[in-house]
Amino acid sequence: MKKLLGIVVLGLLWSNIAFASRYNDNIFFFNKWLYNNGHHQYLNLDESPKGVCKTEPKYSPVWYQNKCDKFQGSNNLNIRLNKKKNNLAYHANPNRGTLIYYLWNYAYRDRDFRFDFKHEIKPSK
Repeated sequence: MKKLLGIVVLGLLWSNIAFASRYNDNIFFFNKWLYNNGHHQYLNLDESPKGVCKTEPKYSPVWYQNKCDKFQGSNNLNIRLNKKKNNLAYHANPNRGTLIYYLWNYAYRDRDFRFDFKHEIKPSK
């Protein structure tokens, strides 16, 4: 009985950690989407804290260690998320940043961002 209880508790803790990671991934992909679609006014485009990405030669080991090959930016939106669900609450009074995030979330929530955005849609008969 104790083993079963331990397995249930560890399973719940593990699933909680998995959801937190998914939230961080969503924010990263949201910021990348903003950058790729030209919404630079909503982004803080900091290369790196010390400016290593500008001073180091491109593709050097130090350049890769500082993750200069990946998108490094954060948004300046005041996003208020609904902690209980993945959508806006009925009586929510969202600000502009929250609306932009949830619009993106509704449009792209079923897509897997590790792959291209190409999805084959077969015609109906």
